[in-house]
Amino acid sequence: MHFHDNEQIIRVFRHHPLFFILRFLALVLVSFPFYFLAYLFMGNFSRMTNGYVFGGITVIFVLFFLYDLMVYFFDALIVTNLRIVYRDWSSAFRNSEVEAMLKDIQDIKTKENGFFAHLPVFDFGVLEVATSSNRTIIEFREANDPEGIKKFIYNTIDEVDLVK
Repeated sequence: MHFHDNEQIIRVFRHHPLFFILRFLALVLVSFPFYFLAYLFMGNFSRMTNGYVFGGITVIFVLFFLYDLMVYFFDALIVTNLRIVYRDWSSAFRNSEVEAMLKDIQDIKTKENGFFAHLPVFDFGVLEVATSSNRTIIEFREANDPEGIKKFIYNTIDEVDLVK
C-alpha cells in the first residue's frame, strides 16, 4: 500500500475474531485423527521415533495455525484521511488491494444475516462500499460491527469535508 502526500491512516478494521477462532477449532478437530493414529502405532516404534512423529504432527498443525493467523492479521480494511483501502489476502502468496477515494463514496450498505450476526456479542456482517460510478468496489466480509464501521466512514467523510 502506497500513501499519497499528506495521507494518514485513521483506523484499521479487521475481520470478526469469531471466524478465526472457528477455523482454529476446526484445525484442532482435524488434528485429532493424526494424533490418534500416531498413538495407535506408538508401540511399534522406538521412543525417539514416536517423539519425531508427534513432533512432526504438531509442527505441521502449528504451521497451518500460523498461516491462518497471518492471513487474518494482514487482511484488513484501512481508512485514511483520503481513501478506503481493502487488502484481501486470499492466501499467503496472493493478495489484492481495492481502494475508494472518500470523495467518490456514494453509498455504504451493511448486511447482517443469521441469528448470531444480530447479537451484540457477535455483531458481524458484510460491508459494501459503492462509489459514484454506482458499482460496488469494496466488499468486506466477516466485518466486526459493520454498522459501526459504516458510521465511522461517514463521520470521516464529514470531517474531511469540513477541513477542506
